[in-house]
Amino acid sequence: MDEPWYSARCLFVINAPEGSIRPRRVYEERIVLFRAADFEDALRQAEDEARRYAASLEGCRYLEHVDVFHLFDDELVSGTELYSLFRNGDPDPEAFVENFTTDFWQGIDSPQSPPDPPSSDAAGQ
Repeated sequence: MDEPWYSARCLFVINAPEGSIRPRRVYEERIVLFRAADFEDALRQAEDEARRYAASLEGCRYLEHVDVFHLFDDELVSGTELYSLFRNGDPDPEAFVENFTTDFWQGIDSPQSPPDPPSSDAAGQ
C-alpha cells in the first residue's frame, strides 16, 4: 500500500517591493499535498517545502505556521476532502461568515493581483 496523503496549510507574508502598486503586505494561506509515512514526516515535508516556496518569491517569508491534515481517502478523486477546520463559537451564521470571509473577499476584489508564482527554475532549487 502507498503512503497515505496529507495536506498542509502554511501561512506566508509577502511584502511588496518599494514603489510597487500592490498592497504593502499580503498574507497567503497555501495548501499543498504530500505522501508521507506519518504525521511527523508530513510536517517535516511541509515545513521544508514552505521554506523553499518562500525563498523563491521576492519579499516572501514563511510565518512558521503549518497545519497538517491527514486525508482519509486512499485515492485522490474529484470531491476528495483535502482540508477541514472546525471552529467553536456562538456567533450566528451570518456573523460567522462575515468574520471569517471579509478579508478573503476583499482580496479577491482588490485591483492588485497577488505576486507572480515562482518560475519553474526557482521552484526546483
